[in-house]
Amino acid sequence: MKKVTKNLIWGFGGQLLTLAMNFILPRLILISYGSEINGLTSTITQIFTYIALLEAGIGNASKNCLYRFLAKNDQAGVSTTVSATKKYFRKITPLYSLCVLAFAIIYPFCVETEIARSTICLLVFIRGLSGVIEFALTNTYIQLLEADGRNYIVSNLALMVKAVSTSLQVAFIAMGLDIISVQLAFLVTCILKTIFVNIYIKRKYSWLVKDPNANIKMLEQRGAFVIHEISTVIFQNTDIFLISIFCSVTDASIYSIYNMVFIAISGIYNILFQSVDYRLGLEFHRNRGSYIKMHDTIEVIYTSFVFAAISTAYVLIIPFVQLYTEGVNDANYVQPLLPLLFCVIQILSASRAVASKLITVSGRARNTVPNTITEMLLNIVASIILIHFFGMPGALGGTIVALLYRTNDIIIYANRKILKRSSLRAYKTMAINIVLFALIILISKIVPVYITSYGEFILHGMIVLTLCLAWYYGIHLILNRDVREMFGAIAIRMKKIINLEARRGKV
Repeated sequence: MKKVTKNLIWGFGGQLLTLAMNFILPRLILISYGSEINGLTSTITQIFTYIALLEAGIGNASKNCLYRFLAKNDQAGVSTTVSATKKYFRKITPLYSLCVLAFAIIYPFCVETEIARSTICLLVFIRGLSGVIEFALTNTYIQLLEADGRNYIVSNLALMVKAVSTSLQVAFIAMGLDIISVQLAFLVTCILKTIFVNIYIKRKYSWLVKDPNANIKMLEQRGAFVIHEISTVIFQNTDIFLISIFCSVTDASIYSIYNMVFIAISGIYNILFQSVDYRLGLEFHRNRGSYIKMHDTIEVIYTSFVFAAISTAYVLIIPFVQLYTEGVNDANYVQPLLPLLFCVIQILSASRAVASKLITVSGRARNTVPNTITEMLLNIVASIILIHFFGMPGALGGTIVALLYRTNDIIIYANRKILKRSSLRAYKTMAINIVLFALIILISKIVPVYITSYGEFILHGMIVLTLCLAWYYGIHLILNRDVREMFGAIAIRMKKIINLEARRGKV
């Protein structure tokens, strides 16, 4: 519980600060360099952000193995797993490097823009080089920290990197330097991150021993996990990549502003899930019976939080975009259809998170490889077809088509094949949240929100989010006994802590 609390406090705090910094830089790039440069840098950044998820394929295999040893406090097993993971990452690094080089050479010829191809090539190469460094020197230890429930360390580290990177980039823009120099700042902070992680691991896990005989075969279903993540990377980058090619980099800039908001929001609610997901992994290997109750409770708590956050975004995003892009006249950033499409994507993605984690920790990833490949191909084909008829919204529509297939597939598989029960419970939770979301959309049309400053935006955001949280959790408290029990247990624990502190104060 102590680790969960730290993960939540540091995770949410860090994410809020990161969110603020994420909004500063694109605004400055828009004003200083224009929509084309913003669209280009946003496309490259998003693609490499998701390509970095390739490590999650290896990471999931590593964490599944680490969960077993950490649950038994087996330091020798942990050391062997870390050694095997490091071997695997270093085996993959040359392939990742080739992908970076190929993307840097090919992508400049795929987009129609007035930006020099040499500039595009350098931007891709600089952004990709940071990923190469992390693959080779950092990612192994990140898996250990996450499996051990120390997400707060990872969150603090990400915040530190973001703060230094953003500060350098803002300073370079203020000095009037070109966009290449601005992007070099990220590479510098990536090197600092690598140094910090290695120092922390040596101090905190001094008992780790290098095992030269460690075999990567101990990372079960590693190939399946990697295929899953390759599919996910392609799936999640389809929209902005196709928009930049079949529409324009200006359209990619419009997409990136809305996507920036939803990435920030997903970062916040992912903190909630990442703070407890290691408990799911450990509990699955400790006690299958208690795991099921934990699975159901976390699913309701997490998805309801996601719906509350997404509902808040839907209500406020158009007023925010109008405020954020004020003074930018080279593109029309007010696109009323985009918020709903983005919301549907987030809802479908989050509704399968707990079930997807179950498939991962249960060692069933290999069985679902054909399904994830089908999702990827369906997304690409549907997006290309729909973008031809509807432009930028068509790309989002293709993603929704693929998500409808895969989200249902994951929920059904997790419940029927692993938990050996009906998936009706999960669909009931989703249906309740969708109805509540639809009512919020209706209310927002009747009572629209108007903001004229960032102060008003923050105030309205706090009010709307509070109302949405009360809306979703209030209904689930009425309808779901597990939720009532969980909130009751939290209330009892908080009361004990308050009473203890009161007694200490008297003493």
